[in-house]
Amino acid sequence: MYNHNYSSPMISSVNWSDVVRNGIDHWISKNQPVIIENIDHSFIPATWTLEGIVSQFGDTKLRILRSRSQYFKFDDKKEREIVELSLREFYEKGVLNIGTDGFFYALGRSPIDQFNGLKELMALPQSLARTVDGTLRRPERNLWISPKGTRTALHFDAVENLNLQVQGSKSFLLYPPRVDDMHCYPLNSQAAYVSSIDPRDDVHPDSSFPYSSGIEVVLHAGQMIYLPYGWWHQIDTTGELNMNANYWWFPRLKLLTYPNQTLRGMAVLAHRKGSHPHKRAQKMAASK
Repeated sequence: MYNHNYSSPMISSVNWSDVVRNGIDHWISKNQPVIIENIDHSFIPATWTLEGIVSQFGDTKLRILRSRSQYFKFDDKKEREIVELSLREFYEKGVLNIGTDGFFYALGRSPIDQFNGLKELMALPQSLARTVDGTLRRPERNLWISPKGTRTALHFDAVENLNLQVQGSKSFLLYPPRVDDMHCYPLNSQAAYVSSIDPRDDVHPDSSFPYSSGIEVVLHAGQMIYLPYGWWHQIDTTGELNMNANYWWFPRLKLLTYPNQTLRGMAVLAHRKGSHPHKRAQKMAASK
């Protein structure tokens, strides 16, 4: 078996109570990941579970990623297949009966708009809200639901990312910002921010890929990770029932500090003509 030889530098961790008091500006300024631990029930209520939101919001329509396998990779010549299902339908097909009608990964995009009542649950303490919700940062809140075994393609976000594990666990394989040797899809494609390499694949390793710079972090329920602008991440769902929430926002100076990532993010937006594929899929579903 091929030895990926991931490096294992310590990623800093900080207690939730310290973050509530002081925020995470130190790590944001350094563009370094940090794990936030011991998040209490004042922020993650014990009732906020997958079963709980299915019971409460089961009829809510979601845009669902669909694949022939549990590896949700990205083809540079076409968008991921997106279908519209209710949360209850997704739970039945994608979680309780994995693989009987394809494989599914639910994205509740901007759940404040989709789920009446989640706004309060996703409200950040002032120490983080002043960063995420700042002027011109266009904050977005999302909800992710996936069954065990789900894998997303290695990619970077041209935004800042706070990622909260509400239920279950996920393994994050991280690589620092770079473009060289990452085997990105072409600049003029839908997937300019995605690598064509699966770094966990033992069958067809590519010797030019920087395997040794990979850092693996397992996020458990009650933990949050700050994923800085431009950091590559591949995510494996490892828990049986998994719910994850994240907060995206635009940085300021980092748009210039990491020009390759910014250029690729802008190229994807231009290629999509300013319309996110999830919104286009929603319009198509509505017109049928």
